[in-house]
Amino acid sequence: MKTFFAFALMAIGLSGCNTTCDGTGKCFKERWSPEAKYTEDAKEFHKLMSGSTSKSYDRRHGTQYEYFAPNGRTYLVYPGNKYVLPGFWKIEQKKSSTRICFLYPSNSYNPVTREYGGDWECQRGTSYLLRRNEVRKGDLLRLAKTTKLPKVLPKKINLSIETAMKEVGYKNKLTPNRACEWKSRCRK
Repeated sequence: MKTFFAFALMAIGLSGCNTTCDGTGKCFKERWSPEAKYTEDAKEFHKLMSGSTSKSYDRRHGTQYEYFAPNGRTYLVYPGNKYVLPGFWKIEQKKSSTRICFLYPSNSYNPVTREYGGDWECQRGTSYLLRRNEVRKGDLLRLAKTTKLPKVLPKKINLSIETAMKEVGYKNKLTPNRACEWKSRCRK
């Protein structure tokens, strides 16, 4: 009898979910993979990133900030560096998903991966977006306008874009965090 009631409750619960789906799987993606709205189509992904500053943090790299210029240029601040690393970015369509690709100078070096730049490196769009803590419109740290920041930002501290702006003395208007559209825990 317990099995019957458990099955009945599960069937009722699933039927409630089923009424919002049209059979295409779209509702599944919207609920469980909200970033797919941007990463399935190269134009949408490009529109999201173009003209935006992104921030990511992990224990190995620390906090990284990057500005994505609409012309395909990118400007990266790597933890502990005062200098801005210029590069290029592009979005590629791969069947029903996208990849984001970066090209940094051949004399640039990533101490975590122990690799030099000089070749395009690509990663799945979904993986990339899920590691972004913030994606905000505008060149909020003025990375495209300078070769170095007024101050070195700390290596292993998870600093928001807003805090980084204050640290280097910039008073730009903070734009909404687009990462909140696909992350449940985010800084608005």
